[in-house]
Amino acid sequence: MKSIIKLSIALLFILSQATFAQSCITYPLNLGDIWQYEILDLNEYFSVEVIGDTTFLSNGYTYKILQNNFGIKGYKRIYEDKVYYYNNYLQSDQIRYDFTLQPGDTVAVFTSENDTTIITLIDIRYANIFGLVRKQWLFLYDTVPYLDDEVVFTITDSIGLTSAENIFVHQVLVGAIINGTTYGNIVIVEDEQLIPTEIALEQNYPNPFNPSTTIQFSLPSSGYATLKIYNALGEEVKVLLDKELTNGTYEVEWNATGLPSGIYFYQLKTEGFIETKKMMLLK
Repeated sequence: MKSIIKLSIALLFILSQATFAQSCITYPLNLGDIWQYEILDLNEYFSVEVIGDTTFLSNGYTYKILQNNFGIKGYKRIYEDKVYYYNNYLQSDQIRYDFTLQPGDTVAVFTSENDTTIITLIDIRYANIFGLVRKQWLFLYDTVPYLDDEVVFTITDSIGLTSAENIFVHQVLVGAIINGTTYGNIVIVEDEQLIPTEIALEQNYPNPFNPSTTIQFSLPSSGYATLKIYNALGEEVKVLLDKELTNGTYEVEWNATGLPSGIYFYQLKTEGFIETKKMMLLK
């Protein structure tokens, strides 16, 4: 499964003459737009699609509804070269990206009871994406006082989010369908519904997340299993599963509403097996 990239030398030369003084961006949010990402080193794929729009009575704004292949929804809107999203936990409209700024400028600061999230534009550059040189903005999300939680989101003109990276996860765009035009390669992942041959605990998706994430694990045989969430101090904060299960693959959603940003751990425990993985809540 390899990405198909077409090179355009003429457009490469023309677009390379552009300057950083331009601030406007085409940020796609069309009904039917699809983005597919690969989680590097895991050879796993997930997709996000614009499935409709909705207006929230709390503020009167209309948002595009984005849904991933796990069924989790998000809400975004763009206005005057800025992208906003609807924060379900706070039930408010919050800025996510501002393309009118210069590197080093602060996009927003969100303060909660236990932490502060700072969004900063750290770089503007050009890169060859799907055969064309396109302008990119790099935004840094940093939650204070937590360590090792910084996330860099790369937004590409006319394409949208093309990568997200922290010390735990690096996801990159491998293909997209935007306003009816296909870029790269959309990978078809077949669900064969096979009986698992071994116990496996997968990395949660999305990661980082806010406020919900999905945890998947597989059991080759029936048995008693527990799936628990712990904070960075090792304190148990949630029991997601604690019961007898048959063999198969399971997906469990965790909603972290009310909890502070930071590093959390999820642990699967069955007879003769225990595994723990990290995840990050980013508000």
